[in-house]
Amino acid sequence: MIWPRLAEAKQILTLYHLLNTLLSISFLCAKGIPQLCPWIFAVEGEECAIDSEELDKDRKSFFVIQFYTTWSPDCKHVTPVFAQLSDR
Repeated sequence: MIWPRLAEAKQILTLYHLLNTLLSISFLCAKGIPQLCPWIFAVEGEECAIDSEELDKDRKSFFVIQFYTTWSPDCKHVTPVFAQLSDR
């Protein structure tokens, strides 16, 4: 059913999470554009590249990294969603 999934999506579609997603995508774009990377990160050469060796090993798997703190209300808000995802 689509309704339970919609309810799950509403839990994580907050301004905080949308901005974090935007910043994460911006970081990947900045590291991936050769003309932009040295200007933003002040490095030259190989350090201005996205190392995708780990991603190329197994194309069927994906990684979800959760940084969690016990004092953050946002972390407490998202914990049930990640718990349900890990059960799937």
